[in-house]
Parts: sequence; C-alpha cells; structure tokens
Amino acid sequence: MWNGNHAKAWLCSSLALVLAISGSVQAQQLAAQTAPAQKQAVSSKTVAEKARQVPMKACGEDEQKAGQKKPAANSLASLDEASASPLSGIRKIATGVIFDEAGYGWRPGISYAIDQAGNAWRWGVQAGQWLDFPQKLAGIENVKEVTWGYALTNAGDVWRLGEQAQPEKIAGLDHIRSIRELIGNEEILALLKDDGTVWTLKQGERQPRRLGSFAKVSALYGSAFSLFLQEESGKLFYLDGKRQELKAELAHVVDVPGAVKQIALDYSDRAMIQTANDEVYLFNAKEKTWTRAPREAEEAVKMAVGGDGLYLFSKKDGTLWGWGHNTLGMLGEQYPDRVELPVRIADLTDIVDVQAGTDHILALQKSGHVFSWGSNMTGQLGRMPRLFTEWTEIGELKDVRQIATGLGQPYFVRKDGTVWGIDEQRQPYQVAGPKNVQTIDSVLNAAVTLDTAGHVQLWTDQFGTCQTLALPGTVKDVVAGEERLLLRLADDGLFAVELRHELVEKNGVYVPANITVGEMEAAQIDPAVAARIAKLYANAYLFFATTKEGEVLYAEQTARQPSFQSVPGVKGVRELAPQYFVRYTADPLSVWALSDAGAVRELQFQLDRHKDEWNIAQVSVAGEAEEGIAFASGRLRITKDGQLYEKDWSPLVKKQIPRPVRLVASTYDYAIEGPGSHYHVIVTEDDKVVVLGYNPFEKSSLQPQLVQTKAKP
Repeated sequence: MWNGNHAKAWLCSSLALVLAISGSVQAQQLAAQTAPAQKQAVSSKTVAEKARQVPMKACGEDEQKAGQKKPAANSLASLDEASASPLSGIRKIATGVIFDEAGYGWRPGISYAIDQAGNAWRWGVQAGQWLDFPQKLAGIENVKEVTWGYALTNAGDVWRLGEQAQPEKIAGLDHIRSIRELIGNEEILALLKDDGTVWTLKQGERQPRRLGSFAKVSALYGSAFSLFLQEESGKLFYLDGKRQELKAELAHVVDVPGAVKQIALDYSDRAMIQTANDEVYLFNAKEKTWTRAPREAEEAVKMAVGGDGLYLFSKKDGTLWGWGHNTLGMLGEQYPDRVELPVRIADLTDIVDVQAGTDHILALQKSGHVFSWGSNMTGQLGRMPRLFTEWTEIGELKDVRQIATGLGQPYFVRKDGTVWGIDEQRQPYQVAGPKNVQTIDSVLNAAVTLDTAGHVQLWTDQFGTCQTLALPGTVKDVVAGEERLLLRLADDGLFAVELRHELVEKNGVYVPANITVGEMEAAQIDPAVAARIAKLYANAYLFFATTKEGEVLYAEQTARQPSFQSVPGVKGVRELAPQYFVRYTADPLSVWALSDAGAVRELQFQLDRHKDEWNIAQVSVAGEAEEGIAFASGRLRITKDGQLYEKDWSPLVKKQIPRPVRLVASTYDYAIEGPGSHYHVIVTEDDKVVVLGYNPFEKSSLQPQLVQTKAKP
C-alpha cells in the first residue's frame, strides 16, 4: 500500500483491524425462509406500474442561489480557540516521503519542523502511529535535518530514530552535512559528507559505503527511490533508483542550460530545477528530458513539488504561487484540475519556505509560524484531532429536527425548514436555497430534500445547483440508496427512481457528476402492508421499511422492480440501524433492530452478487439481544441509563454521557481494502452538537491555517 516497510506494517495492521471489525460478529444463524410482503403490487392512482422516465427541471431563482452561505445571526459556540497554541519559533520545515503505491485511495503525509533552539517536531505518520499535532522529538538536540528514521545534528552526527526507544547515535557517522532517506528503495540512507563525498547506508548494515567517486557535491536531494547530486560547479546528476539499482556508474547528467542553483522534487522523481540565472526547468525522470517552466517561476526563492505534478514557489515579496495539477484543489477550489500558469495561493504573506508532500503543503512564515493545507488523512496538517474517541461538544444549534451525515460533513434540518451546515472553523451557516425542508438524505455526493409541498429536489455542487424531480404525485417520504431513491407517495405507493451518473476527475479524485434521472418503477408490495409502513430506510444495498406493528421489510435496490419481503419472526421494532457496512466483502450485511422495550437484535443479510445485481440469499437473526438500549445508530449504542459505546470498535470506550440525547445520525465508509472512516453526530435535549468517531471537519482542508501544538477541546 504505502511504500516503505514501516508504512506497510502500520497500514497492514490498520487494514487488519478493519477486516477484524467487519467479521467480528460470531452469531448463531437462525436461517429462515423470507416471507413475501406482496400479494399484488400497489397501483398508484397517479403513476402507472410500468417504467417511466422522470424528467427534472431547474429549481426557482431563489433556490438556485444555493451554495451561498448565510452567516448565523447567533453564532454557534465554536471550539475554544484560546486553548490552541500555534507552533512558533520555527526556522525550517520539511515533509516526509510517503505515498499510496497500491492505489487504494490513501493520502498519507509526514510533516517536520525544526525550531530556533534546534528542537525537531514531527506530526502525521510517525514511528508506527499517526500524530494529529506536532510532537517534540525527545532525546536529541541541535537538529539540522530529520527524516522518517534518522536525524542529523549541527555537529554532523547521525541519530537513528526508533519507534519506541530513545534516539541512538550511530557510531562512525560524523562530519555529515546532509542526509536523505530513500524509503521506497530498501530504506537506503544517503549521506553527504563535509568533504563533498556521498555515501549510502543500507538497512541492516553497520558501515556506509561510498557512492562512486563524487567528490565535490554541494547539495543532496532525494525522492522515495532516487538521488539528485548537485556539484559545486552547478552540474547536476540523477541517479535513478526507481527503474534500476542505485549505481554511480549509471548516473545521468541533467544538462539544463546553466549552472544549477536549487532543485525540488516529489516522491516519483519529478523535479523542478532553477539555474543560476533564475530560469526554471521541469525534469521528466522517465524520459530524462527537461522543459522550460513558465517565466513567472523565475522569481522563485524557494520551491516545492507535490504529488501528480503540483509546482510551488515563493517570491521575494513573501507571496506563494503554484501551477500544474491542482491536487485536491490545493491551488484553490476555483481553479480547474490543471492550471497552466502560476497563480497566487490564498492571501499568504511573508512566506520564506514551502514544502510539499504528495497531498499536503507546508508554508513557513517569517514570523516562525507554519501554515498547512491539503489532505489530513493521517494528521499531517497538525491542527485538529482526526479522531474523537470521547464525547466532544462542538457547539450548540437549536430546533434541530434531523441530522444528515452522508455528505462528508453534517447538515441539520431545523424546525423552520432551513438547512444548516458547519464550516472548517466549526461555525454554523444557513445553506442558501433549500427551504421548507421536511427531510434530507444523500446519494452520489448529492443532497436530496423533500419539502412540505411534497417536492423532491436534487442538490449538487455543494448545494450550488438544484433540480426538482417532476413527479406525477405528491411525495410524503424519500430515502436514498446507492444509486436509487425510494419514494412513498401520498397514496402509499412505493416507487424506486434510478439515478444515472458519470465519474469524472476533480482535483485528482474521481467523483460522481452529471447526475440524471432514469426510470421510475413501482415496488412490489402488498397494498395492505404498504399502508401500514411507519418509516423508510436505506443503505448501499437494500431498502428497508418498518410497519406500525413493528415488522421489518426489505428489498434489493438493484432489482428492476424492488420486491419487499418481511423478515420472519421479527416484531415490535421501533427503529432500524442499517448504517454500518463494509463494501466488497462476502460477510453478511448487518442491520440492527431496536424494539420499543429497548432490545436490539442483529439482522444478517447474506448477499450474492450476479453481475450488477445484489440478491439476498439468506436472512437470519444473529446472537443474543442487547438490552436496555435507548438509541442505536450503526454500531453506536446509548443505553437507557446513559452509557455510550460502539460495538466492536475499541477506541470508543463505554462511558456515561453528560447530557440526555435527542437525535443521533451516523455514516460509515469502509471497504475490504483501503482507507475507511465513520462518524456520529448527536444533538442533545439541550441543543448541544456532539461529534464522535473520525473528525468530519478535518479529513482535508483547502484553507491554509496555522499548525497547532495543542488540541482544541
């Protein structure tokens, strides 16, 4: 997955945890034949049972103003800024080399800083753990450079950084001017000595070996695999360790015009080279060719190269500029995927250095403060906890009627029908556009709202675009599955609406786009049963319903006409908790049913896949009931006596909650491989907003903000 043995070991252990969670329920199977819930399909008075196309029309002018944020008149109480302490007194910054070689969607990062006193700070993926905030490296002083596993002091000594033990000085390594660790190439440590010679130390070896006959090297640069050596004369050598063994005799002379002054490179050997006359060139390591960079880059003082070809530089006036691949939108959300000419980044001033990881950026200000932005998947931004393992109140919002968690960040429907969100600063805002909203759900990264008039609207581009589904009847309930909506009309008719889309690349990530509505099909269900439905639910694979008598119904989403069946032997159910699932696994799908008496039973659905359709092969009730439960949301439990915990997720320890709970919502995003996360949002009886699980506000950030040394509460 990530390149490098340390990273692989940590990631594999994390993946093993996810797999253990997904298969941890060991329950006695109570297999039973499912009972059909349909005797004949409901015949809606206004909609034919046969398939029909559902047109969409643009929303009204006021609704099309969506996406504009209306500030809160009474600001939501935010996390206490006074408790945060910005990292200060920094004279040097760096980013480590780490990346997702397997392509599972990981966006890891490593960040370093060295202060004026010579203390080294590190955060992100570090020493077998993920650090959300800068942590001072203990046991070593007067640090000059730091990498994943080593540190260089101003005295020219090299120290090995153990995952648990104190730093250890490596005997025989002295008079060292610079170090680079090639984490993707057997973790080779490259050393530049004061005499201009270059040496390498392989993992497990006790003595370094001299690399060729280089004798006048003035600067050493390293990627994940390879080395660039800059001689005093300005001559530049490239030693390719990605496609061949790292050998001096295979060194390639990078023949850019003029003497080389400085270079910057990314993990994959993509390099940005500035010559003595300030011209800048881009080096293609695979072809061993160079091209001239835009002339605006000739003002570069410091340079950096991020993943996928993101080129950055600071100017003498302290501004920061960039062009190339707009990875994650780090050049600015307003710019396209590829930016051809340098643009100024944010409003940063007094920038004296810039460093880039594969998916995040650090910028050092003249004042000694550090700004960060980009991915925070492994804590590399150093600002905010990635994980809330305890009850964490982020503020207060009154009159909340519903919480929606499926859009990446939470949204709230209030009693007046307005929709509210919370921004990166944990401040509330009203989403301009949606009004008179009864319920909100999400599908294909889009919001789906049902208003009091029974209209269903689809909101894309972060509520920037709105379309109304031109349905032939009034809708009184809607839920969203993976790629279909389930509608309940005023006459209790149930209909599934297909949503079609394309996957397009946006800032290096493939996202659903160009959503259109396909066919509308009548669900197969007994009319008498349909009339008794109390509530609809959905997850990625199935539609669910509970009846007024507490029965549980389900239907496969991928079926052309979803056919509702009843789960036999299950009655008295008040709520379902279908949120938890793991994609691409053969394990049964777990859904928890909460009864009026506070008992929770696990319903297991064994799915069989045939091409693009999921079929239920078996339904069973697993294990013993959990008793005394007041709320169940996914695996989260809140007991009647005020205890909160999450089944099979050890980071959240069972504890007493400080306030009575009114609403709970959860979202899980896991697959059998790759990164995964989940989070819960709670609204208490006295209107406090609580977050648990993975922090939905800090997965990434496109706004440069100060790195902090202390967590906000």
